[in-house]
Amino acid sequence: MSETKSEKKKVKAPGLREVSGGLKAGKKAPKTPGVRKKPSKARESRGAMYDEKRIVIMTKLALYDKRHGVQDRKSNEFFRHDYIYKKNMWTRLCSALGAIGILAIYWANKLLVVKVDILEVDFRQEALNAGIFVIAVMAIYTLIGTASAARQYAKVQERLKAYFNMLAALDRIKPERKRSPEEASNLYYEGDFARKRSNSTLV
Repeated sequence: MSETKSEKKKVKAPGLREVSGGLKAGKKAPKTPGVRKKPSKARESRGAMYDEKRIVIMTKLALYDKRHGVQDRKSNEFFRHDYIYKKNMWTRLCSALGAIGILAIYWANKLLVVKVDILEVDFRQEALNAGIFVIAVMAIYTLIGTASAARQYAKVQERLKAYFNMLAALDRIKPERKRSPEEASNLYYEGDFARKRSNSTLV
């Protein structure tokens, strides 16, 4: 009984292999082919990087939609010439009304404060001067409005181009499909007996 207990308590030391006569020092037994693949840290970091890029791009798209999206899409419905013409129409109207208001204040001051005799006024010459003044104001503000509208339209096109570029970049970023535990457990490398292993996995 004592011999059997002592035999059961024997523990194999590392680097020993069992032979017919007992334990003998020697090389370790070769590993069997078909070693299971551990989860790749590079793949996990790549997936996290893809997710981070997608979040950054989607945040920028949301900010654009909130700040400029609606107005830029309305402006993009017009060609450049039509957009500038539409903007200048309101510019000309406002400048003409402003010039007429200035003339009204001028004549009110001349008649009520200075008290010019209305019979001595040359209405034909005054009307000509008033018309030249209104046309000059409209021309000046038309030039300013044209330059301003052209610059605004260029900015709209730049923002829309950047927006569509971000959409294309978002489509190019394809997150890796997460495998189920069963699929991950079935990943293994083929035995590399000829030492020509490729890093491709067999599913």
